[in-house]
Amino acid sequence: MGGLGARLLRARAKLFGSAAKQIPVPFEVPCHCGGRVAGIRRLQHQIAACSACGTSVFILPVNVYPATRRIHSEVPDAALSARATAAMRELAGLDASPASDPSSQGLADSVEKSSRRHVGSQARVPNSSAGAETPDRNSRPAAETRLADSTVEQQESVPVVPRISFKVRLRRTFSPFRLLVASSLILLMITALWMVQRQQLETARKTWRREMDLAQQALNEKNSDAFRTSLEKAVGAARKLRRTDAEARMAESLLDQCRAINQLSAYDPLEAIADTFSQAADAAIDLNRLNSELQGVYLVFESPLIPDSDNAANLTLELPLMIQTRPIRLHVSSPLLTPLCNNNPATPVLFLAKIQSCRAGAADGRGIVIELDGGSVTLLTSEFLAGLAGYNSQQIPELAACLQRQQSFMATGNPDTEAIAPKTSGQGEVL
Repeated sequence: MGGLGARLLRARAKLFGSAAKQIPVPFEVPCHCGGRVAGIRRLQHQIAACSACGTSVFILPVNVYPATRRIHSEVPDAALSARATAAMRELAGLDASPASDPSSQGLADSVEKSSRRHVGSQARVPNSSAGAETPDRNSRPAAETRLADSTVEQQESVPVVPRISFKVRLRRTFSPFRLLVASSLILLMITALWMVQRQQLETARKTWRREMDLAQQALNEKNSDAFRTSLEKAVGAARKLRRTDAEARMAESLLDQCRAINQLSAYDPLEAIADTFSQAADAAIDLNRLNSELQGVYLVFESPLIPDSDNAANLTLELPLMIQTRPIRLHVSSPLLTPLCNNNPATPVLFLAKIQSCRAGAADGRGIVIELDGGSVTLLTSEFLAGLAGYNSQQIPELAACLQRQQSFMATGNPDTEAIAPKTSGQGEVL
């Protein structure tokens, strides 16, 4: 196969990176007897014999490295663009074959000749003593001069690579084609991210509506576990959607109430306080022991809140407790309770909170002050959750009005307005 068929095979080998294996590279090396050793180079080196004298000749393997300006090779650069360019040039007949490339062939022959000549000269050096030499003092300077001249000629024959300016390198690096490809990739990535975000938002919308319906169903069935699970998924979807409307606020408030109720403790703090007072008698109270027993205990509180005269953010629960003639006061500082107390200072508030610390309440150390953690304060807004906390609306007539007021406050931030209720349970609760 010749002509177009050969060019097609060579172009295919260069395009797919198999030029070193599939493109034959001939060689022709002269022998010292005057004959020439010819053949095809292999992937490994070989020892060829001269047909005239039978002398063995070392033959270099195929050049598997890309071609340069000085050394010919059938292997193009590893980049796809370089391989495609080499294949197109091969199809167009622009690349010369190894047999028609005299510079590369002559260079290979000269390299092999010089190597053989160097090996032969070393083999011909006699092993005799220095007396066999006939030194010529007059010929040494001439030989050294010729060696220096040849060295200078070799140094002058080395081509000087021109230095490329920074502007040219910058223009080559940020070529219009590369900028177009980079902008296309950036646009593609932005489009993919936008589509992923749209898909996530659409999934969050479906999750929000589905889980709110399931929460309503669980509330009607009085299933607290399913109610909390649905609220957790619904609140997660609302945060992804960045919803801040009344329905989203109410769902988050109900979830906080479920979590706080699960942390309620059956431990009675009054018994621990009475036990500490009985052991202290008229002495100072052991606050370290009292803190170790009461710190972190979640409790339910129902009481009006009285603002401090010096600082309105500090609230005192109107629960006058007296154990063994020792007064007990409860303080809380919460940004959630402060606006509710300012609007209705004498109205009872039903909330959950945990005990933060206990300290002495007077200079004589007889009374104590229990500080509640303001960050753990959670207002109760559901009759179902209030029932789980131990409050029954049938036994406490004022409970429904209190829950409705706190429900309005959590939905709108104003306890004097009615709650916005997108959905209402069978018991009249806002969900």
